[in-house]
Amino acid sequence: MSFSREDLGQGVWALTFHRPPANAITKVQVDELGEHLAEMADDDAVRALVFRSGAKLFSAGLDLEAMADGGLEAIKDLGDGDGLYALWTFPKPTVAQIAG
Repeated sequence: MSFSREDLGQGVWALTFHRPPANAITKVQVDELGEHLAEMADDDAVRALVFRSGAKLFSAGLDLEAMADGGLEAIKDLGDGDGLYALWTFPKPTVAQIAG
């Protein structure tokens, strides 16, 4: 799993992205993100979300090695009802904790 959840208290939850060393993104991470966000959107215990990284930088972007190995086709429609779309449209207050 590329993500972990943590209850920060008072209804605030953290969703942390873990894909060392640079949190590069493939279709797998986008799908996992969507699954977590769907569950958290339906969970009344989650009142707000902090989206953060477990690395020194937030994310290096797309995983270029995966794209070169045929992954480009898998991500050509990113944002169309997937995990990224779920993040953009998450129905609860959301902040990104970005370092680096």
